[in-house]
Amino acid sequence: LCARLDAFIVCLPRVLVSDTIEELNKYAKFSNVTLADASDQFIAVGVMGEAACAAWQSHDITQHTTVIKISDAYPRLLLLTEKNTFPTIVKYFTSQAISSCDHEQWMLADIHAGIATVDLKTRGLFTPHDINYPAIGGVSFDKGCYIGQEVIARMHYLGKLKQALFRVMITTSEPIEA
Repeated sequence: LCARLDAFIVCLPRVLVSDTIEELNKYAKFSNVTLADASDQFIAVGVMGEAACAAWQSHDITQHTTVIKISDAYPRLLLLTEKNTFPTIVKYFTSQAISSCDHEQWMLADIHAGIATVDLKTRGLFTPHDINYPAIGGVSFDKGCYIGQEVIARMHYLGKLKQALFRVMITTSEPIEA
């Protein structure tokens, strides 16, 4: 979730967009908001490394691009750019000898950072605590009101977790099923 001009953008897997809009529309009617799928208006590009993080600060790409800096073991940027601006962004980063990373590289960096991915198969199965979102700053206990906030806050301040997310490495020649 990030602010963009007079709107907020939620960046999530495309397969979750329609269900997320449907769910949020239940609550949007109580506010003066409009929810829409803007997937066709933006392109998400990931770049990694110190050079990429330094390059965007020395160039004004933010007029048509939202830059989300992710500070973890692998410094990286998620660039949400308008489609017509995408060629300019690519040209600029290419001129700086910086290339975008592919989906697998981004997901590996997420794993190293302890950022869990929720998809169609796993949505609704976890509380934020189950996937360590409070530990990585993914939950605010000071802001606003949201569905399930009381349960989440109670778990944070009073509860004992029954499960948590751990990173493990398994070496095997056998296929591993998810």
